[in-house]
Amino acid sequence: MVGWSISGVPAGFLGNCSGLKKQERPRCVQPQAVASDVRADDTAEARRRLARQFRRHKLEPQPAALPAAELRNQGLRPRPQFLQGTNLQDPQEVLAKKAAATAAAAAALRQALAGNVGAAPLLQQLERQYSLESNSHPADGIDPFSSSNSSRSSDALLPASLLLDSMSTTEGAGITKAIKGCKHWRQVQSLLQEHNPELNTIHLCASLIRLVQLQHSFGSSSAAAAAPQKQGVDPQAAAFVQQLLESIGGLQQLLECRQACNVLWAVSKLRHVAQPSREWLAAMYEHALSSSSAEASEQAQQQASSSSSNRDLAHAAQLAYSLVSLQDSLPQQQLQSISAGLLEWTQGLLQDQLYAQQEQQQHARSSQQQDQQQLQQQQFAGTASVTGRDLATLAWSLATLNLQPSTAWLSAFASVISSSSRTTLPAAAAGPAAAAAGPVLLQHRDLSMLLWATATFSKSAAEGSAAANSLQAAAGALLHCCQCQEAASLGAWDGQSVSNVLWALATLGQRPSAAWLVKLLQHLERRAVQQMTAQGVSVALWALAALGVVPQASCTAALLSAAAQHMQSPSFTPQAASNTIWALAVLEQPPSKDWLAGFWPRSRELFPQMNSQGLVNCLWAVARLGVQPPQEWVVDAAELLLQQGVQELSSQGLSNVLWAMARLTNRGRQGQEVLQLALQQTVLLLQQQQQDGADGAAALPGFNVYELAGLMHTVSLLHAQEMQLQQQQLQQAAAAAVGSSSSRSTSPVRSSSSRSRSPSPDRLQYPPAAASSSWDAADSAPAASEQFVALSQLAELLQSASLPLLPSAAAAELSILLWSQVSMSAGQTSGQTSGQTSGQTSSLLILRPWMEAWLAASKRCFSFGSPSSRDLAQWLWCLAKRGVRPNGQWMASFQVASFRQMTAANSQDLSNMLWALATLGISPDPAWLQQHLREMSRRQQQRSLPQHLANVGWALAKLGHRPDRDWLAKYQEDVLAALPGFKPQEISNVLWALAVLNSKAEKRLLEQCQAFMAARLASFKANEVAVSLWALARLRGQPDLRLMGAALQHCFSQARQLTPKGLSMLMWSVGNMEIPPPKAWVVKLLVATQVRMQGFSAQELSTLAVSLARLEYRPPQAWLDAFAAAASEQMGNFGAQALANTLWALATLHYTPHEDWMTAFDAQLQQHVSSCTPAHIAMTLWAMSSLQWLPQQPLWQQLQERAELHSASYCLRSQRMLSRAVRVLEKVEAEDA
Repeated sequence: MVGWSISGVPAGFLGNCSGLKKQERPRCVQPQAVASDVRADDTAEARRRLARQFRRHKLEPQPAALPAAELRNQGLRPRPQFLQGTNLQDPQEVLAKKAAATAAAAAALRQALAGNVGAAPLLQQLERQYSLESNSHPADGIDPFSSSNSSRSSDALLPASLLLDSMSTTEGAGITKAIKGCKHWRQVQSLLQEHNPELNTIHLCASLIRLVQLQHSFGSSSAAAAAPQKQGVDPQAAAFVQQLLESIGGLQQLLECRQACNVLWAVSKLRHVAQPSREWLAAMYEHALSSSSAEASEQAQQQASSSSSNRDLAHAAQLAYSLVSLQDSLPQQQLQSISAGLLEWTQGLLQDQLYAQQEQQQHARSSQQQDQQQLQQQQFAGTASVTGRDLATLAWSLATLNLQPSTAWLSAFASVISSSSRTTLPAAAAGPAAAAAGPVLLQHRDLSMLLWATATFSKSAAEGSAAANSLQAAAGALLHCCQCQEAASLGAWDGQSVSNVLWALATLGQRPSAAWLVKLLQHLERRAVQQMTAQGVSVALWALAALGVVPQASCTAALLSAAAQHMQSPSFTPQAASNTIWALAVLEQPPSKDWLAGFWPRSRELFPQMNSQGLVNCLWAVARLGVQPPQEWVVDAAELLLQQGVQELSSQGLSNVLWAMARLTNRGRQGQEVLQLALQQTVLLLQQQQQDGADGAAALPGFNVYELAGLMHTVSLLHAQEMQLQQQQLQQAAAAAVGSSSSRSTSPVRSSSSRSRSPSPDRLQYPPAAASSSWDAADSAPAASEQFVALSQLAELLQSASLPLLPSAAAAELSILLWSQVSMSAGQTSGQTSGQTSGQTSSLLILRPWMEAWLAASKRCFSFGSPSSRDLAQWLWCLAKRGVRPNGQWMASFQVASFRQMTAANSQDLSNMLWALATLGISPDPAWLQQHLREMSRRQQQRSLPQHLANVGWALAKLGHRPDRDWLAKYQEDVLAALPGFKPQEISNVLWALAVLNSKAEKRLLEQCQAFMAARLASFKANEVAVSLWALARLRGQPDLRLMGAALQHCFSQARQLTPKGLSMLMWSVGNMEIPPPKAWVVKLLVATQVRMQGFSAQELSTLAVSLARLEYRPPQAWLDAFAAAASEQMGNFGAQALANTLWALATLHYTPHEDWMTAFDAQLQQHVSSCTPAHIAMTLWAMSSLQWLPQQPLWQQLQERAELHSASYCLRSQRMLSRAVRVLEKVEAEDA
């Protein structure tokens, strides 16, 4: 998703040699070491002469007057023409004079040191010194000079001759040593002018490299020392550097590979001072690559050691780094040619390095009996001249150039990385002692660069190929090496290194250990974030989101603070803006309002530079965070999407932009247009995908599982918005109808303006509801609109597109698809009425084959897959929400799979499983239920959430399973502890469950629940109040009159929201009050129930009648007639208890139903007489005697027989009442006879 490259190399990365190895040169013996009988002046003079003769003889300076080809034929090197007008001498004469002077100087020195004990060591030291000087190269590695030689403490400029004399006296003779001791570019210029006849390519290269270190002296002021690129360069210095480059260019064919690489590296560092021509650069690069091939052939013939190949690797790193800086100065064709040659060269070097490391490891394994120190020296002998910085520089440079190496190159690179990591690990694990014994190949900064390069190379490798697998193994070795080193070494990583490492790990899919991540994030929060730019912050956040690592809030705040500081800087690019807000959305860590206040205008400025993916990411992230941006922000993004073309979006882009626009309600006209175009494009793609599947053709890549799930969720959101819009239109139409009726009744004349008024064309109008049906107005629904038809069509296509994915889907994908399907179908069914359109009906009919296919696919997962506890809980929860009850075989497999995963389930999964079983009405196996309760009891020790506690209690009550006393006591303690976090619905569910389970509730719990209701009564719904009052009455927790009055008043204010069940429970609660309530309460309840009487069930009607009988309040005759009519319609649903209670209540209220009603009552009682308890028999006979109703003969005989059968179980009062009722009925029977 994010392609990012390092903007530059860290400071000090190539400017010094702190991490590089160079050959140690023996220091000259001081003159004071000579015996006292030798004069110091003679000794020093002899040493100077001998040094010069040795050097001149070895370097063999040649005049440049002859052609270069002729000189090469004579075995001579042309002399550099650095200064014009120099008198040239014959080369043979020069050589003769040099040889004679050298012999004379040597004889004079031997004579001066005759008889001195230290003479022989001194002569050997001088020979070794000058031999090394002539054979050494000035830049082993990247920087040949030590940082101590570039001291800027002294501003005084010494004459070149005096400087050379002092250097010859203290450090040993040599122009190279004198060049390294210069502290100003003018000293270098003076030195070259003075020793022009003696210069060669080594001196010129050393001078150029020294000028890189002396860049601070190029400016004319002290301020230029800090930033020479900004303050300008002295023209004389620029001319001197340019002249030096031209001189080196003239001697290009005489340069060795290492010298050419040094020169190119120096040119890349001095490109702001002097810029050579394209031809000069191209020729130098071609010469470096061609000479590398020639030198490689010579080394192969001579069977050179691995150290030479290691030095070549360092030179290749120099060449690659210079190419990064100078790539804009080369033609594209030549750049490609140079890159290809560089890859070919480095591939051979990597293979040689790998072979050398394998030989060292094999030698180390076969030498276990040797001394440990010697073993370490042998192990590091081949890698002493190459460092991790060389390897890291090479990899970073090639990755920055966006080269695509071959499979062989990638495999060799990955093997070298893995081997180098194994070489580093022993020293890292052993600590400082092992590190002191041998050089550690990979340092922390090297590891960060190598990880970044490995991640970049992995993009070009084919997925699943050998190269990709090798790179993944190398990345794992590098990560392991990072984690094995000490935490203190993380301080070597600056902000850019940390962001690079995180990006590489996210790109490679390598997840580090939690302990190491904690240390890295702590370092990031405390130090590294202060060095980060806005781009680095965005990359770090993106990587954390991609890895699924949620940082601490303090760490995120530190990152956002750094991003806010650089929000107006150029580093806050369009990609950085989109990545930052996207990562915050994925991490679910919304920023502060102050941060967003600065983000809105800045991101609007960057919108024109964003591509379509960046715009979609911004919209999706803002919608995911749940914040409402300014409308102009959404409008600008939508307008740019329209300009770039919504049709060009990918399937993921379409899914994201649809979901985002559905969530952003302030999308404006442009946003609505984007939504419509995206819907049309989605429908076209789905139709094409379906057509290709039907034809059997190879279809283009379509929507995957997660994109289809997102589209299904979008359909549910759009459907809910459409329903809300229709409800608003319905209310407006009803209000308009009421207003027009009142205006007609008061004014018979209608104005012309009112007759000519027409509805708005952009809003659908629906017929107004009747004013008299105020209770039913909320249940009525308007006709289906075009939006419903479009959503139904999209739902069909989504189901058809996801159907072929089900057989091969994994358990997690099945969960996503089922959840999205449920959310989509729930959105459709929420607004359906009895009169459904054909489009809506077909959308629902297609769900049956889809659900059957899903059940079959999930059943296969039980056998061949391993669904997790989260998947299992989500499956059953979705089925319960949709109302789909699986067959017994599926449920048996589910219980077996969930029983195995029970110990791994959390409290949410456990509560969802039990809730779903209770909702579906499926009683689980007793062993499964006992295991579930044990696991839930363990989770409750960790303080479960209030919702989980409420769901478990409600499910147990619904299933009719009463746990043991200890479990219920622990459950009540957990509820009491978590009570402040409960919602009104959750507390009502807990009270209802305790009441249904006949649990003995603690007094303290009931008091706290009443206090909770009194404090938060306004947030309760009417039905929740009714359920809570009913449960408190059942649990003997009678509320006081003040709470009861406030609760009833709250219910009356929301009477339209009360369901019949809520009304019946509220009536029962009032009827069971210890103190009779005011009659005004009862009157209001009667009015509310009479309007909704037809919606009551049999049980609710029975409860309503019993409540009024206990209150001893007789409703009006109209209310009783309406009650009898509703009971007659529900008579077939009455049970034994409901029949007895209803007839007893009517008799208590002195209401005599008509004969047809009583006949239907007898028929229903005849079916349930066998299940009647003694109490039911007594209540029924007493009510019949009060109503003077004699049942039919079979029923009357059965009632008498059952009364006599249970006569011993009646109390004395019940026996008397029963005897009186039987006598009355016998008297009625006698009168009828």
